[in-house]
Amino acid sequence: MKKSYILAVIIMLLVSVTVAQAEVMAGSSPKSFADNSICPPPCVAVDASGRPLDSDQDCVPDYLDKCPNTPAGIDVDKDGCPGCPADSDNDGVIDCQDKCPDTPKGCIVDKDGCPIDSDKDGVPDCIDKCPGTPKGCIVDKNGCPIDSDKDGVPDCMDKCPNTPAGVTVDKDGCMHQKITINLNVEFDTDKTVIKEQYVDGIKNVADFMKEFPKTTAAIEGHTDNVGTAAYNERLSKNRANSVREYLIKNFGIKASRLTAKGYGLTKPVASNDTEEGRQKNRRVEAVLQAIQVQ
Repeated sequence: MKKSYILAVIIMLLVSVTVAQAEVMAGSSPKSFADNSICPPPCVAVDASGRPLDSDQDCVPDYLDKCPNTPAGIDVDKDGCPGCPADSDNDGVIDCQDKCPDTPKGCIVDKDGCPIDSDKDGVPDCIDKCPGTPKGCIVDKNGCPIDSDKDGVPDCMDKCPNTPAGVTVDKDGCMHQKITINLNVEFDTDKTVIKEQYVDGIKNVADFMKEFPKTTAAIEGHTDNVGTAAYNERLSKNRANSVREYLIKNFGIKASRLTAKGYGLTKPVASNDTEEGRQKNRRVEAVLQAIQVQ
């Protein structure tokens, strides 16, 4: 019985040597497995041909692989780990797959290892001091839109570039300036006729209203103290209407933009004790204001 067992062992050894020699002769020895992996230690999982399992197909058997699940096509070292440094910038993406090496510390990256840039301004969110930058704005190294005139409105949205320093501007980067024009037309005693010398002043009002089409004008008529209050109120109203009609008929200003009111003798600007003072009080006035965007 003992002799039969020894004979069986000798036969198995001879068969093993013969098979190994045949594989060497045929060139079938796996080139990437370590020598000791052809005859793995006991209890190591093997495939149908008796070779150790290599789940990620990186040519390093699982029982020796310190980096399992290596992506296909990645060169590995003897331990089955990527041949390049694992993750130089510590962004969670190995260098062999990292399309954005040297990512700043702490940046959230996508699957390619590139920092997230939510507003697409070219500056990663992790260092962007001005998130939510409008599309198309040129930004500085901090991700903030360029504001050349320092008015608080970025160039990409500024409709009024080169605003002077210190000027208050609106959301479009434009400053508003209030413009005022005065009209003063004097009349002879008990008259409503507009003298030629005042036509240019009326024209200036018309030009102003055409330049600023949203403006309106309240035309106010006045008198001296000669005559009764009731009479002077009617006279002042007629003087105001005279100027109003002149603007409508001669300069094409819409009637809806003009109002006329008479104040009679209630608002003198000079003393009625002298002829010069009474002349100044026989007048029509108008003050127009507009906001100019610059």
